[in-house]
Amino acid sequence: MSWVFDEEVLAVLAAIAVIAIVFAVSQALYAGRVVEPFSELGLLGSSGKIGDYPRNVAMGLPFQLNIYVGNHEGKVMYYRVLVKVGDKSSIVNASTPLSTEPIMDVRVVLEHNSSRIIPINITLYEPMINARLVFEMWIYDEVAGVFKYHGRWNQLWINVTENAAPTSSQGHSRVLSLSPSIESKVAEAYAAVRRAEEAGGDIREMSTLLNSAIEAASRGDLYVAEKLLETVLSL
Repeated sequence: MSWVFDEEVLAVLAAIAVIAIVFAVSQALYAGRVVEPFSELGLLGSSGKIGDYPRNVAMGLPFQLNIYVGNHEGKVMYYRVLVKVGDKSSIVNASTPLSTEPIMDVRVVLEHNSSRIIPINITLYEPMINARLVFEMWIYDEVAGVFKYHGRWNQLWINVTENAAPTSSQGHSRVLSLSPSIESKVAEAYAAVRRAEEAGGDIREMSTLLNSAIEAASRGDLYVAEKLLETVLSL
């Protein structure tokens, strides 16, 4: 049986062959590489799902939300999510963070292609109508040694109603910030994780210990935090 091809059919086959070659070459070039690195920031309700957000909360009483953070940057990342309170006149966008002090500081270290849902309890102590609860993603710049706004943010509009029961605190919920000494040690440990990653090592244990150290420091258990950081640096 013989096959007869006219010029039009041959042209189509040639085009398909070129596309196949280009695709194969691109797959070889980008194998193991992240073509478009990105990070994810999401806000989930108390059940850990999209929706089920509170619309009204009582002043001085905690309410729960969940923060979703995802890393697809091609390397291990050190994230901060700053929680801030604004109103209708507040300005926040992909290039400008909200110009106000945070009421909460949430931190996590994530390996490439990993994510985490972080439960948080927020307490607001001032009555407000249409309060703008803003969640900003910041990432650690290992070259500059500082956190930089990453342009990812979420918001929740909420009413804070007066509570008849007395409250023991004034202002918003306290910021869970790290002391300068612990801050520098966490940065040093993160740099060690990055070096191990670039050397092709398995960084899962180091990342887990580093997150445990951050959590311990955030709740004020500095002794445990320092011991965990020492372990990370020794690996």
